[in-house]
This record gives sequence, C-alpha cells and structure tokens, in this order.
Amino acid sequence: MLKLLKIEWLKIKGYRTFWVLTTLFLISIVGINYSTYYIKQITTQNNSQVNAILGAPFSFPNVWHTVSYMSSFLLFIPGLMIITSVTNEYSFKTTRQNIMDGWSRQHFIHVKIALVILLSVIATIFVFLTALLFGIISGDPFSLIKIEFVGYFFIQSVSYSMVALLLSLLIKRTG
Repeated sequence: MLKLLKIEWLKIKGYRTFWVLTTLFLISIVGINYSTYYIKQITTQNNSQVNAILGAPFSFPNVWHTVSYMSSFLLFIPGLMIITSVTNEYSFKTTRQNIMDGWSRQHFIHVKIALVILLSVIATIFVFLTALLFGIISGDPFSLIKIEFVGYFFIQSVSYSMVALLLSLLIKRTG
C-alpha cells in the first residue's frame, strides 16, 4: 500500500490545482474561524447582553466545538480535490496505464480511499491546531473537554470525501 501511495504522491505533487485547493482550504479554515471570532468580539464590545447569549465560543472547552463546526462548512473543498484527482485519472487515461503497469482495480480504489483518509487526517490535524490557537488566544486555561468534536469533524470529512469519491467514480468526467 505504501508503494501505491508513493505513486499517487508522484501524480499529485506536480498538480497545481491540488496545491491551490489545499492552500485555499487551509487558509479558509483559519479565515472563517477568525471572521467568526472577530464578529463575536465586535458584537460583545457593542452590546454586553450578546455575551450572555453567545457565551464564550472561542474559549476552552467550547473552542473545539466552534472551530470544528465552522470548519465543516468548508469540506466541499477536499471533495473538489478528490473529484478532480479521480476524474483526471480517467481524462488523461492514467487508469489504463496503471492497469498496464500491473495494478488491479482494487489497487486503484484502495489508493483513492487511502488518499481520502490521508486528506481527512491532515484536515483534522489542522482543525485541531486552529482550535488550539484560538483557545490559547482567548486566555482561558487549556482543556481537552469536548475534544470529541474534532473527531466528529474527521468522520464528517471522511464521509464528504467518500461521497465525492463515489460520485467521481460513477461520473468519470471532469465537467
């Protein structure tokens, strides 16, 4: 499997669209959470009753839930990465070349599923680091209570990406 992942890495490492979407996704995670944090800070300064209603969504332990929730709106971007990756395999006839090189169809599917899981793990680690950053900025003491929401983000990320993988395998066209 590691050999297949290395071959997959060789395919996507020079693929500009993959890197643009990855960068856009990572910047958007920080951006959407910072925007929410900034809006919450401004509304709290202008109206103290808002703080009683909203609480402290960016302080520990609520930060794990807030960042995971806000970042989940961006999960269509890794889905686009998976769709473009798989449909380009069919467009550029890379799948045929892989079969000539000795891959089976199961190898192709397994490496794509491994890519989905790997991208979801990277996204989850970045969400964890973003939540940690915003939690530290808020000034409250560190807490791992409610960290299971980061795990829920991982499950949601895998689910969205698997649906994108399924659609791209069924459609087989980039459009």
